[in-house]
Amino acid sequence: MLKASLVATLLDEPSSRGEELAALPNAVEWLEVRADLIGDPDVEWLRRRFRGRLIYTLQSQEEGGRAGDDPGDRTGRLLAAANHYDLINLEGDRDLSPELLARIPRERRMISWHGPAIGTEQLKTKFARFAEVEARYYVLASAASRSGDEIAPLSLLRFLSRADTAAYATGPIGLWSRLASLGLGSPLVFGAVGSPQKSRRSIG
Repeated sequence: MLKASLVATLLDEPSSRGEELAALPNAVEWLEVRADLIGDPDVEWLRRRFRGRLIYTLQSQEEGGRAGDDPGDRTGRLLAAANHYDLINLEGDRDLSPELLARIPRERRMISWHGPAIGTEQLKTKFARFAEVEARYYVLASAASRSGDEIAPLSLLRFLSRADTAAYATGPIGLWSRLASLGLGSPLVFGAVGSPQKSRRSIG
Protein backbone atom coordinates (compact mmCIF):
# COMPACT_ATOMS: atom_id res chain seq x y z
CA MET A 1 0.00 0.00 0.00
CA LEU A 2 1.39 3.41 -1.00
CA LYS A 3 1.81 6.06 1.67
CA ALA A 4 -0.98 8.64 1.61
CA SER A 5 -0.27 12.35 1.91
CA LEU A 6 -1.91 14.34 4.70
CA VAL A 7 -3.80 17.47 3.67
CA ALA A 8 -4.68 20.20 6.19
CA THR A 9 -7.61 22.29 4.97
CA LEU A 10 -7.57 25.95 6.03
CA LEU A 11 -11.21 26.85 6.72
CA ASP A 12 -10.73 30.10 8.66
CA GLU A 13 -8.57 33.15 8.06
CA PRO A 14 -5.33 32.38 9.91
CA SER A 15 -4.26 34.31 12.99
CA SER A 16 -1.93 37.27 12.50
CA ARG A 17 1.17 35.24 13.33
CA GLY A 18 -0.04 32.03 11.73
CA GLU A 19 0.74 29.92 14.79
CA GLU A 20 -1.73 27.25 13.71
CA LEU A 21 0.19 26.79 10.46
CA ALA A 22 3.62 26.68 12.03
CA ALA A 23 2.31 24.15 14.56
CA LEU A 24 1.24 21.64 11.92
CA PRO A 25 3.30 18.43 12.19
CA ASN A 26 5.90 17.62 9.58
CA ALA A 27 3.71 14.74 8.39
CA VAL A 28 1.28 17.25 6.83
CA GLU A 29 2.50 17.60 3.26
CA TRP A 30 -0.22 19.83 1.78
CA LEU A 31 -2.14 22.90 2.95
CA GLU A 32 -5.46 23.35 1.15
CA VAL A 33 -6.57 26.98 1.13
CA ARG A 34 -10.35 27.30 0.91
CA ALA A 35 -10.36 30.63 -0.92
CA ASP A 36 -14.15 30.61 -1.11
CA LEU A 37 -14.19 30.90 2.70
CA ILE A 38 -11.16 33.05 3.53
CA GLY A 39 -10.40 34.94 0.32
CA ASP A 40 -6.99 35.00 -1.32
CA PRO A 41 -4.27 35.23 1.33
CA ASP A 42 -0.72 36.34 0.63
CA VAL A 43 0.99 33.21 -0.68
CA GLU A 44 4.49 34.22 0.40
CA TRP A 45 3.15 34.79 3.92
CA LEU A 46 1.72 31.26 3.87
CA ARG A 47 4.97 29.74 2.62
CA ARG A 48 6.96 31.38 5.40
CA ARG A 49 4.73 29.63 7.92
CA PHE A 50 4.02 26.30 6.25
CA ARG A 51 6.86 24.14 5.00
CA GLY A 52 4.85 21.94 2.62
CA ARG A 53 2.98 22.51 -0.64
CA LEU A 54 -0.16 24.57 -1.27
CA ILE A 55 -3.52 23.67 -2.84
CA TYR A 56 -5.94 26.38 -4.03
CA THR A 57 -9.63 25.53 -3.71
CA LEU A 58 -12.50 27.78 -4.75
CA GLN A 59 -15.48 25.60 -3.86
CA SER A 60 -18.64 26.65 -5.65
CA GLN A 61 -22.04 27.09 -4.06
CA GLU A 62 -23.25 24.20 -6.21
CA GLU A 63 -20.76 21.95 -4.42
CA GLY A 64 -21.33 23.25 -0.92
CA GLY A 65 -18.87 26.13 -0.91
CA ARG A 66 -19.30 29.90 -0.91
CA ALA A 67 -17.71 31.02 -4.17
CA GLY A 68 -19.85 33.31 -6.32
CA ASP A 69 -21.44 32.15 -9.55
CA ASP A 70 -19.74 34.61 -11.94
CA PRO A 71 -17.83 32.35 -14.39
CA GLY A 72 -15.45 35.13 -15.42
CA ASP A 73 -14.50 35.96 -11.84
CA ARG A 74 -14.04 32.28 -11.07
CA THR A 75 -11.77 31.70 -14.05
CA GLY A 76 -9.76 34.81 -13.23
CA ARG A 77 -9.17 33.76 -9.63
CA LEU A 78 -8.15 30.23 -10.63
CA LEU A 79 -5.73 31.55 -13.26
CA ALA A 80 -4.23 34.04 -10.79
CA ALA A 81 -3.78 31.26 -8.23
CA ALA A 82 -2.06 29.11 -10.85
CA ASN A 83 0.85 31.56 -10.75
CA HIS A 84 1.53 30.84 -7.09
CA TYR A 85 0.07 27.53 -5.90
CA ASP A 86 1.47 24.02 -6.33
CA LEU A 87 -1.92 22.46 -7.04
CA ILE A 88 -5.15 23.99 -8.35
CA ASN A 89 -8.44 22.31 -7.46
CA LEU A 90 -10.64 22.27 -10.57
CA GLU A 91 -14.26 21.26 -10.19
CA GLY A 92 -14.92 18.65 -12.83
CA ASP A 93 -18.43 19.90 -13.57
CA ARG A 94 -17.44 23.54 -14.28
CA ASP A 95 -13.67 24.17 -14.54
CA LEU A 96 -12.41 21.96 -17.36
CA SER A 97 -12.42 24.73 -19.93
CA PRO A 98 -9.75 24.95 -22.65
CA GLU A 99 -8.56 28.25 -21.15
CA LEU A 100 -7.90 26.81 -17.72
CA LEU A 101 -6.45 23.53 -18.98
CA ALA A 102 -4.08 25.38 -21.29
CA ARG A 103 -2.66 27.37 -18.38
CA ILE A 104 -2.64 24.70 -15.68
CA PRO A 105 -0.48 21.66 -16.54
CA ARG A 106 -1.50 18.11 -15.72
CA GLU A 107 0.81 17.74 -12.73
CA ARG A 108 -0.73 20.80 -11.06
CA ARG A 109 -4.38 19.81 -11.48
CA MET A 110 -6.67 18.28 -8.89
CA ILE A 111 -10.06 17.49 -10.43
CA SER A 112 -12.78 17.23 -7.82
CA TRP A 113 -16.48 16.81 -7.18
CA HIS A 114 -18.48 17.35 -3.97
CA GLY A 115 -22.15 16.48 -4.01
CA PRO A 116 -25.01 14.47 -2.57
CA ALA A 117 -24.84 10.74 -1.97
CA ILE A 118 -25.12 8.82 -5.24
CA GLY A 119 -24.64 5.18 -6.20
CA THR A 120 -21.43 3.48 -7.23
CA GLU A 121 -22.39 3.32 -10.90
CA GLN A 122 -23.09 7.06 -10.96
CA LEU A 123 -19.73 7.70 -9.35
CA LYS A 124 -18.04 5.50 -11.95
CA THR A 125 -19.68 7.50 -14.73
CA LYS A 126 -18.65 10.79 -13.18
CA PHE A 127 -15.08 9.63 -12.64
CA ALA A 128 -14.80 8.32 -16.21
CA ARG A 129 -15.76 11.75 -17.53
CA PHE A 130 -13.28 13.53 -15.30
CA ALA A 131 -10.49 11.07 -16.10
CA GLU A 132 -10.66 12.09 -19.76
CA VAL A 133 -8.65 15.10 -18.55
CA GLU A 134 -5.23 14.23 -17.14
CA ALA A 135 -4.58 15.35 -13.58
CA ARG A 136 -2.31 14.65 -10.64
CA TYR A 137 -5.25 13.74 -8.41
CA TYR A 138 -8.98 13.10 -8.65
CA VAL A 139 -11.21 13.60 -5.60
CA LEU A 140 -14.86 12.56 -5.31
CA ALA A 141 -16.65 13.29 -2.04
CA SER A 142 -20.32 12.56 -1.48
CA ALA A 143 -22.36 13.77 1.49
CA ALA A 144 -23.59 10.91 3.66
CA SER A 145 -27.01 11.73 5.12
CA ARG A 146 -27.89 8.22 6.28
CA SER A 147 -26.06 5.03 7.16
CA GLY A 148 -24.94 3.22 4.04
CA ASP A 149 -24.29 6.34 1.94
CA GLU A 150 -20.60 6.02 2.69
CA ILE A 151 -20.27 2.67 0.91
CA ALA A 152 -20.45 3.92 -2.69
CA PRO A 153 -17.25 5.99 -2.70
CA LEU A 154 -15.33 3.15 -1.09
CA SER A 155 -16.74 0.74 -3.68
CA LEU A 156 -15.52 3.14 -6.36
CA LEU A 157 -12.00 3.03 -4.95
CA ARG A 158 -12.04 -0.75 -4.83
CA PHE A 159 -13.22 -0.88 -8.46
CA LEU A 160 -10.71 1.66 -9.77
CA SER A 161 -7.66 0.45 -7.83
CA ARG A 162 -5.80 3.64 -8.78
CA ALA A 163 -3.12 5.54 -6.87
CA ASP A 164 -4.30 8.98 -8.02
CA THR A 165 -7.92 8.94 -6.80
CA ALA A 166 -9.42 9.78 -3.42
CA ALA A 167 -13.08 9.03 -2.71
CA TYR A 168 -14.89 9.25 0.62
CA ALA A 169 -18.13 10.38 2.26
CA THR A 170 -18.47 13.67 4.11
CA GLY A 171 -20.39 14.50 7.25
CA PRO A 172 -20.38 12.77 10.65
CA ILE A 173 -21.72 9.51 9.20
CA GLY A 174 -18.99 9.36 6.60
CA LEU A 175 -16.07 10.24 8.84
CA TRP A 176 -14.85 6.66 9.08
CA SER A 177 -14.74 6.37 5.27
CA ARG A 178 -11.82 8.81 5.12
CA LEU A 179 -9.69 6.36 7.09
CA ALA A 180 -11.09 3.31 5.32
CA SER A 181 -10.21 4.87 1.96
CA LEU A 182 -6.51 4.67 2.84
CA GLY A 183 -6.69 0.89 2.79
CA LEU A 184 -8.18 1.06 -0.70
CA GLY A 185 -5.37 3.13 -2.17
CA SER A 186 -6.47 6.72 -1.59
CA PRO A 187 -3.43 9.00 -2.05
CA LEU A 188 -4.80 11.77 0.17
CA VAL A 189 -6.48 12.15 3.55
CA PHE A 190 -8.03 15.48 4.52
CA GLY A 191 -8.31 17.16 7.93
CA ALA A 192 -9.15 20.67 9.14
CA VAL A 193 -7.01 23.46 10.52
CA GLY A 194 -8.46 26.74 11.74
CA SER A 195 -7.70 29.69 13.93
CA PRO A 196 -7.95 28.70 17.61
CA GLN A 197 -10.10 31.77 18.27
CA LYS A 198 -12.74 30.73 15.74
CA SER A 199 -15.22 27.90 15.63
CA ARG A 200 -14.32 25.07 13.31
CA ARG A 201 -16.45 24.33 10.29
CA SER A 202 -16.95 20.79 9.06
CA ILE A 203 -15.14 19.95 5.83
CA GLY A 204 -17.31 19.40 2.80
